[in-house]
Amino acid sequence: MGAVDPNAAIRDVLAAPEVRSYLRESHIEEATVFNNISPASTKGLPRLSEVLNDVTVEQALNRIEQFFPGLWIYSECTGKSLRRFSIRGVEVGRPVPSPSAAKVNKY
Repeated sequence: MGAVDPNAAIRDVLAAPEVRSYLRESHIEEATVFNNISPASTKGLPRLSEVLNDVTVEQALNRIEQFFPGLWIYSECTGKSLRRFSIRGVEVGRPVPSPSAAKVNKY
């Protein structure tokens, strides 16, 4: 179906089997990150559903931020035997639908 926001797309990249395998073999864990609230309805939103082959994680993240204009933020915390990281996207510039365009249900 495709990601409708940069953080969903980043989760898709990090869920790739080859990324998971590298993280496991390198003793790197993904830190828990609380993301933005997703829209109640994704109908009509642009979707990133490309298949990227033979690219680095950095190249995939850069493609995400081309599709969802903004930036990505990488954080890392290292300990004696473990490394943790987080990556999150910050989207800027997407127009917000006006309230008048939204359908309101009355009970």
